[in-house]
Amino acid sequence: MLPARRVWKRIFAIAYLAFAVAIGAFGAFSARAMQVGDTQSHILEVGLVFGYAAGVAAGIFVRP
Repeated sequence: MLPARRVWKRIFAIAYLAFAVAIGAFGAFSARAMQVGDTQSHILEVGLVFGYAAGVAAGIFVRP
């Protein structure tokens, strides 16, 4: 494997891990939002899920 490829793969892995950690930090919020009967919390959680899905799709698309 070329050294440049290793660097890009490492950059991709670090960015992907940081994204996963950031989304994982909202796990407690998501669990609480489903317990609360507030409609706005549910809408915010759905937006979070859509954002996560879009980020995963974009991340996989640019993967080296």
